[in-house]
Amino acid sequence: MLYAIVAVLVLILDQGLKYYVTLNIPLNTGSVTLIPKVLSLMNIHNTGAAFGMLGGGAMRWGFVVLAVGFTGVVVWALMTGRVKSRTIRWLLVLIAAGGIGNAIDRALFGYVVDMFHFDLSFLSWFAIFNVADIAITVPGILLCIAIFFSSDGEKRAEKQEKTEKPKVVLRSRKKEPDPELKARRDAGKLYDASDTRSATASSASSMTTPPPTTRPIPSASSSTRPPNRSGRSRSPGRNRRPHRSSRNPPRPKPICPWSSSSAA
Repeated sequence: MLYAIVAVLVLILDQGLKYYVTLNIPLNTGSVTLIPKVLSLMNIHNTGAAFGMLGGGAMRWGFVVLAVGFTGVVVWALMTGRVKSRTIRWLLVLIAAGGIGNAIDRALFGYVVDMFHFDLSFLSWFAIFNVADIAITVPGILLCIAIFFSSDGEKRAEKQEKTEKPKVVLRSRKKEPDPELKARRDAGKLYDASDTRSATASSASSMTTPPPTTRPIPSASSSTRPPNRSGRSRSPGRNRRPHRSSRNPPRPKPICPWSSSSAA
């Protein structure tokens, strides 16, 4: 919103000054002094670009289309956030406002009203210009410088990121020693006799192990089995798995018929 307000103010200043010059200063002959021997106002019709370049009126609609297209690109870039630098955004807004100011004159009249003229001797060659020309030229030069330095700064930042390696700093927190141990160390008596005795006693107690516990072996008469579901105690020979011999009894040997006759 602020960009639009500034652009409208530039357009009002440009068109208002052109209107004043057209009504109060004769064309090509009249002059009004603003700063004595430095700057004056004149009424000149320019059919070319800024500072009288590409005059003749052949590029009238070409300049109009160029100004409108550039303004559209600037508005799109501002709305989408394509331009990150705040300085470059303001310079683009001023250039677009100046281009629209001159495009209005070209579309309506076919020429642009110029009025500022330097009266200095060493600037007598300088072309006559208007507010829109100032808004185009000065921000245009500053825009080139800003783009150059911004691209140079980006390249330097990329080089620094590539060359510089991340520095890893390892910091260890040292524990402060016990003041009593420090005093003993300074005195040369780190371990006292009581400390050594307690240390040997603790080591001896840790080395001695208790004797293994022995469990009594129950006798056959005292062995008891848990009762079954009916409440009766199980007999030792009940519910045992039968021996293999009882499950698979040996087969009887075949008796030969002649064995009895031969024996008889």
